[in-house]
Amino acid sequence: MKGFKNVILHIVIGLGIGSVVSTVGLVLMGNLDGTLRQVIAWLCASACYGLISLVYETEKLSLRLVQAIHLLGCLGVTLFTGWRLGYFAAWGWTAAVSMVVSFLVIYTLVSVGIYLVDHRSARMMSEKLK
Repeated sequence: MKGFKNVILHIVIGLGIGSVVSTVGLVLMGNLDGTLRQVIAWLCASACYGLISLVYETEKLSLRLVQAIHLLGCLGVTLFTGWRLGYFAAWGWTAAVSMVVSFLVIYTLVSVGIYLVDHRSARMMSEKLK
């Protein structure tokens, strides 16, 4: 299992670094089309999500409040990015509602996944300590 985790970790790191390096390379070569503009916008949004996640390091706030701040911050970044990319221009509120629903589904799935991984890691650590 450790080998599999190592492979997954390296894939994730490769994707993270590769996507940024590839995007910068395309921009430097002058290939800034509509798709690349969207990729850049969502990479910037992803960086913002990471910065917003720093709120989890705050020990003075309750976990529920931290989770609410994180959710609302990420949702705000998502809606702002969608608005800047012109997603709402054609469909207006329908696009905004669709984006909020999609965001909440994805946010919930990622949150549950992180919770399950953390819970499993804590259980395994507890078993090793016994």
